[in-house]
Amino acid sequence: NKFAYTEVYDAFKEMVESLLQMFLEDMGVSVEQFTTVCEKAGHTNTGREALEAILAVEDYVSFKKMMVKRNCELEYEAMKMLQALSEQIAAEHSVKAEPPAGSEVAEAEVAK
Repeated sequence: NKFAYTEVYDAFKEMVESLLQMFLEDMGVSVEQFTTVCEKAGHTNTGREALEAILAVEDYVSFKKMMVKRNCELEYEAMKMLQALSEQIAAEHSVKAEPPAGSEVAEAEVAK
């Protein structure tokens, strides 16, 4: 954990806290109301996941783990997309490589 990373993390943490505070103010929700909703939501799987993401901002190690996990998920999705694209290009290439029906080359291939 390089010092530069912790500086970036601290700036990110301040930004998230500020955005959350502005969001609550825009919604007309007090911190106490938000806390009550979070406590209730923590009893569901989805609520727990959301709370873990919010609370991870407060703990650098948790935040880093969450970011690494998300990065791995994004890399996996990118690999799947590249594989699908590669298969599509290979399929298109093999179709283009076949001579058109009725051409002299195709007729010669059939005659063999």
